[in-house]
Amino acid sequence: MRCIQQQVSVRFTHDVFLLIKDQILFESKFLVADRVRYENQGSTLHLVTQYGKPERTWHVTHYQGKPDLSFVCSCHLFESDGIPCCHIFTVMKTMNMTTLPDSLVNQRWTKQACTKDTSTLSSGIMPAKDLQLARYGQMMGDCAQICHSASFSDEAYEEITNCLSRLMVRSKTFKRCNDSQPPETVDGLHPNVIRDPNVCKTKGTHSRHSTSVEVERDQPGGRGCGFCSRPGHNVRTCALLAAQNGGGGGGGEG
Repeated sequence: MRCIQQQVSVRFTHDVFLLIKDQILFESKFLVADRVRYENQGSTLHLVTQYGKPERTWHVTHYQGKPDLSFVCSCHLFESDGIPCCHIFTVMKTMNMTTLPDSLVNQRWTKQACTKDTSTLSSGIMPAKDLQLARYGQMMGDCAQICHSASFSDEAYEEITNCLSRLMVRSKTFKRCNDSQPPETVDGLHPNVIRDPNVCKTKGTHSRHSTSVEVERDQPGGRGCGFCSRPGHNVRTCALLAAQNGGGGGGGEG
């Protein structure tokens, strides 16, 4: 099945190609023991057994006229991992098929899966601000991959650096769209940069003497009286409190 291997190597990534290649090579250990055709359903059931172990069987159903569903195996490898199993390749070899059906191609494992669609990033599709952020994120990701690959080689580093320098000069000549506004900056930072969160007050009730404590801290004499807030004495020796209570209870300041 060399022709199918060539098709797989062209359409799939290298790692997935190695997995599918193992399944193609493994199909030589199996054979089709029997087949049953269902005319009303337009399908054929193939009974696949392992060579030398006839007690081990798998059922592969081939549907004719259904481009989106051509083969279904009882092992469900394609449904779980997205690659055709060796039992399906055994049936394909028995049917003398030389091309891989599109229904057995999982687009997730193809080389075109990483191709980016930039048609949605054109003007008029989305608001100008969202469009600018989407373009900024896509180009940042592309530049990060380019810089990562070019950092391992002196030749690539010099070439990419020169290209980036020319692109920086060229990018400053482009005109801004009429409906787009310049990004708002805070403290010289780009709006995409996450800034520190706003400080909120802590939960809980403030102390009754918080105001007096703050006044005491500001006074040079240290802690003051709890009644008159003057430094140098306390409530027990406060003359003002003693005078208010009718005299007789307090001494002078000291």
